[in-house]
Amino acid sequence: MFDPLDFLKLCKEISSYSTIREEALRRTQIGRSYYASHLIAREKVRRYYPYLLKNLRKRGEEHSVVRDKLKACGHGNISDKLYSLSRYRGTADYDLTQPVGTSSLTKAIRLSEDIVSLVQQIRSL
Repeated sequence: MFDPLDFLKLCKEISSYSTIREEALRRTQIGRSYYASHLIAREKVRRYYPYLLKNLRKRGEEHSVVRDKLKACGHGNISDKLYSLSRYRGTADYDLTQPVGTSSLTKAIRLSEDIVSLVQQIRSL
């Protein structure tokens, strides 16, 4: 089984890569850092509520379902951080007019690390 944490590890590992496509690399890293966090949170939610993520009707609905369940279970801070990180990903993936610099990447990776750490500390939902 794939470990989503590998996405985050890869993001940090390739931060020192040199390429003429630096912004493309940063945008990709932000997206993968989001998915590392989202997938780790999703699997935590699935562990306690396996029925919750089945038969979702809308594409992308899973993201809000995971955040909402975390919030309902007293982990609103994690939910809010996931939402913030999803905004970074949205900009990186879809807003071609908005430059994505090193500071955005650094913030996204730190936020992802924080989310992962907090989710890993959850003992029950």
